[in-house]
Amino acid sequence: MPDDTHRQTTRAAVITPLGEGGIGIIAVVGPAAAEILDGAFHGTKRRASEIQPGGIAHGTIRRNGDVLDEVIVARPAGEGEGPEPRFEVNCHGGVVAVRAVLARLEEAGAEVVAWRDLAAPSGDDGLPLEPGAIRAQALARLPRASTRLAAGMLLHQAEGALSRELAAIKEALAAGRVEEAGGRLDRLLETAALGRALLRPPRVALLGPPNAGKSTLLNALLEEERAIVHHEPGTTRDVVAEIVSLRGVPFELLDCAGVGRARDELEHQAIERARELASSCDVALLLWDVTAGPESLLAWLPDVNRNARAILVGNKIDLLQGGPPSPKPPPEMAAAEVVFISAKQKTNLELLEAALLRPYDGLIEHCRTGGGVLFDAAQESHVRRARDLLAADGPEAGRGALRSAVGHAGQT
Repeated sequence: MPDDTHRQTTRAAVITPLGEGGIGIIAVVGPAAAEILDGAFHGTKRRASEIQPGGIAHGTIRRNGDVLDEVIVARPAGEGEGPEPRFEVNCHGGVVAVRAVLARLEEAGAEVVAWRDLAAPSGDDGLPLEPGAIRAQALARLPRASTRLAAGMLLHQAEGALSRELAAIKEALAAGRVEEAGGRLDRLLETAALGRALLRPPRVALLGPPNAGKSTLLNALLEEERAIVHHEPGTTRDVVAEIVSLRGVPFELLDCAGVGRARDELEHQAIERARELASSCDVALLLWDVTAGPESLLAWLPDVNRNARAILVGNKIDLLQGGPPSPKPPPEMAAAEVVFISAKQKTNLELLEAALLRPYDGLIEHCRTGGGVLFDAAQESHVRRARDLLAADGPEAGRGALRSAVGHAGQT
């Protein structure tokens, strides 16, 4: 573990998770971050040191006049509240370019470290919401982050975003600003839904009758051919599972067999497996062929997890004359959101993606810009207890609950 001299060293590390390729991100953290970047980055309109918190700059990383990669340099909005300056270099040239840029930053004076050594160390440890415990929890989860948003969220929490929010809440309680403290606790609790989703992708079961277009939809969302698509019903004989990232939020898509009359034992087993997944999924995408009507979805109702979100998806609108029909789900499904699409022609997929992301509206940007996020069940439990005690017994009870979990974080 690095000692306190680590705080005075400017570090650079690749933070892009293995699960999401394309653009590689290098974080540069430390007192000389801007100076080091100015030595390697040639901005189109501004230097790195001229980027304001929340701003970006386009340009290139160069060595002796040679362009190593075209990049975007970002300065996270929450960076100014942290103990050290932080920049993120978004590389576009693949693995080779990322390595070349990292080597150039090392030449310019950065110490290349592992991702776990990016965050400045903290001497706190032990209590569940102490800065040291939060940092350890975040860094332990970082290798399993499946998207850049998840990795960035964990790094922000490791660098103190959640600890600073908890300290502000404790300060508000100590000063008697009860309404402010309650509001901040409520907003912090709202972030737990996104924190959970980033670290454990919600399981989205594609359900519906045979030939409703489930495999075609899976391929459309993935933008690649992963499931066998055939016009004859019963092609999907087992579950196809893939991870897709929507605005940085990962979802596990499960293409299940349609419920119908099984033609053989293998197909019977596939249908039973689909029913099991329906009972344990987080989101149920219930597809039907709009030329046939949604009544076929009723066969799935007994199997779908009662706690799952249900989204009704009317597919094959390209086969209709005069545009999509009005949403008319069965009365038993009246509360579900309805989206009409053509998976084959990729029509209205953005509406379906928006429906999947609905629980995280307003949270993604907060997460992206370095806000405090609850990402652990124990964290959420302690904060919820503090909010409940504040509402029931007043500010001293709420402050006591936080103190027992945060320790002296509010005085740092």
